[in-house]
Amino acid sequence: MDFDAEQPSTPARRRVDLNCLPANVKTHIARLCAKQDRALKDGLSFLHQTERGTLADLIASFERDKRGASIRGLYCASKEWSSIAAPFRFNSLDVKGLRSPVFQMRLAHTHGQHFREVKLLGAKLCDFIILAPLLPFLPNVTKIWVSDFRPAALRLLDPIELDERELTHLETTITAILTRAEHIVAHVNATDVLPTLVPEAARSRLLRLSVILSDAAACSAFFDLLPSLALPPLRVLEVASPDVAPSLLDFMSLFAPTLEQIFFKAASYSLSFRPQIPTGSTSFVGPFPKLATLSLFGDAAALEGPLGGICDDNMPLLKTLVYFPDRLPAQPERRAGEPFIPAPHRIIPLQVLGVYTAEYPKDRTLLEKLPISSVPMAQQKLDRNFYEDVLWYSQSPAESPGDFDFADVEETDKDAIDYLRTWTERAKVQRDTASLVRIARALCQVELERIAYEA
Repeated sequence: MDFDAEQPSTPARRRVDLNCLPANVKTHIARLCAKQDRALKDGLSFLHQTERGTLADLIASFERDKRGASIRGLYCASKEWSSIAAPFRFNSLDVKGLRSPVFQMRLAHTHGQHFREVKLLGAKLCDFIILAPLLPFLPNVTKIWVSDFRPAALRLLDPIELDERELTHLETTITAILTRAEHIVAHVNATDVLPTLVPEAARSRLLRLSVILSDAAACSAFFDLLPSLALPPLRVLEVASPDVAPSLLDFMSLFAPTLEQIFFKAASYSLSFRPQIPTGSTSFVGPFPKLATLSLFGDAAALEGPLGGICDDNMPLLKTLVYFPDRLPAQPERRAGEPFIPAPHRIIPLQVLGVYTAEYPKDRTLLEKLPISSVPMAQQKLDRNFYEDVLWYSQSPAESPGDFDFADVEETDKDAIDYLRTWTERAKVQRDTASLVRIARALCQVELERIAYEA
């Protein structure tokens, strides 16, 4: 055999890697990396709440080291990947980030349009002064985390003293960013601060309100303000409190006509706690004609009252109930004067009943004795899946929207539409025909929906 004879050449196989993927697939990868980081954060937060001592410290340390690791790694992979990952990496700004010279001098100018939420918890006077001139670079912020900013603005111990005109300008600036908000997370001592944190101009726009209270008895003053208040048409209300009180449930019921989701957490049930109206009901006072999802977290004894409000007349459209007590069983003793709590009763079945506890393994016999065990349901979940929302939009038929969370669907759609708008503008400026073709292909299903709608 002639080894020197010329061998037929074989074409070199093209190396395929992530860089060869279409742009929409790369964007999807970035989205999943961001969701993975959020799922890890939620999982570690859950473990941190259920563990104590050294293990809890290790979990907290691990969470700090791995915070945002997936999307950060993707962002650092290459110039192209940094451009794709930027909207998912730079979407939340906290006080620490605001104080960073890198953010003030570069990120606010190059990636400011990506930020969707600003966390102003614990902000000082200097922080608000830094934020004021940067607001024009944050046009898409719709979620604000805030506590009562007035003490920070008026504190005399700060090294910078402002005159009345400057203080007025500062407060106007803060009000301006709150007016943009569709979702406000308020950490407050009492609910009577809310009219300041939710200015009148913002109330018609506000769809979601989260209230973290430091005093369970701090709702009564809010009702004194009601005659002069226009309440926002909230779709989602989240309330976290140290305990449960009748005025707290009454406050939540004020928004009953428009609410679609409620998240309520009561950290404890103290026999020594004395609410303003000891004989008042701790059940939901409705009706809640649009409520589809009710999630209850915290002390099992504190949650018995809210569970008692679950009935067909009070919540006719309720589809999903999540019950997550810290520990079971609930303490049997109740506070003096507290009225009788009825058991939840429904004839209309729930689509999903999620019963989660911090204790493993679960005692099935104990779960069967819970008040909600007799509620009819199509599906029961006993284990949390921190990644359950990652691929739901590609796995479930659009004809079954009851399994979906409106806020999550809305956020996903908004991200995709915002990117589509940016992608289209970029293609037009660059005269990029190939990108326009890919956009047209991606919009085929949308075009079919348009044809069907206009037919």
